[in-house]
Amino acid sequence: MTTGRIPSIEGGIQPTIVDAKGDIIAATAADTPARLAVGANDTVLTADSSTATGLKWAAVAAGGMTLISETVASANSSISFSSISGSYKQLVLVWSGILHSGNGSEFALRLNNNSSGVYSSEGIRVTGTSIAISGAGDTSVTSQAAGSYIYTFGKNVTNNDVSTASNGYLTIDNYASSTKNKVINANFMYYDASNATYHTANCLFMFQSTTAVTSLDIVRLTGTDTISNIANTTIRLYGVA
Repeated sequence: MTTGRIPSIEGGIQPTIVDAKGDIIAATAADTPARLAVGANDTVLTADSSTATGLKWAAVAAGGMTLISETVASANSSISFSSISGSYKQLVLVWSGILHSGNGSEFALRLNNNSSGVYSSEGIRVTGTSIAISGAGDTSVTSQAAGSYIYTFGKNVTNNDVSTASNGYLTIDNYASSTKNKVINANFMYYDASNATYHTANCLFMFQSTTAVTSLDIVRLTGTDTISNIANTTIRLYGVA
């Protein structure tokens, strides 16, 4: 309608109800239009029953991956990411350049430092003189029933080279649940210097516990060696919103 016409007769809305670029018209009640002023740059229109119009402009909700903790191993016999918040949907652990101080030790991962037989897995693991699946490796489907750890951080990893160190990542879904078992998808590789073999794996693990995961624990299974990060590498724990 143009200014001066009578909305009560013609059923229109006066153009003077809006005042600025980006203003919109919303209802405060039945048959009751009102102006909702434009929001700040990069905000989005969001339903909110507590406001007069039932709408508001709000910042975009946070999403993606949040770095929870970053650690550089330095002659550690164990590392624990503890007191993990339950506010995320998934956890993602990423590591690269993990080096053992000698041949004779194996390092793995436990959840909540649980060492009982609650870990099982199925997947493809390649062992051989080449990291390529098409190489001289031995490819097979492996399963680990009622194990006490997730075999991720390698055995006899002593070559000081990032391409042969222990590198990998894993995701833990629904980790904060107190009623469900947890699914873990892990991909990792390392070079066993003692046996001169590459190991690479793509495995699904099951943490057969309904306890919420509040810590990820890198543990030494055998030997007396320690782990360190090669220069410019790290271990990072992320939360996925």
